[in-house]
Amino acid sequence: MMDKELHLLLSIVDKNAGVEVLIDQGLNYGNIAILIETAIKSGYIVSEESDIKLSGSGKEKLAELRGQLKKLDKDTWIERKKDAIITKLDPDFIYLPNQKELYF
Repeated sequence: MMDKELHLLLSIVDKNAGVEVLIDQGLNYGNIAILIETAIKSGYIVSEESDIKLSGSGKEKLAELRGQLKKLDKDTWIERKKDAIITKLDPDFIYLPNQKELYF
């Protein structure tokens, strides 16, 4: 079980949210079920009647994972948009816009 996936699962259970975040990370429902079962066996999640909640050790593990996975360097959590990078132009280059594309 990967720390990032476990962190997301414990956050979802803590906030009583949906599993769409895990699906966006590339997991399917079978993988999510295995992840939940593993978290229950590890004692991070307790099942009470019709809902699941974090146990005391689950809350501790969530706090530990938040500390480990917190990205402090902005270069790691802000990605450069590749298609927005403008190539360097020659200083003598004169830009002439296409007159048909102007909407004034």
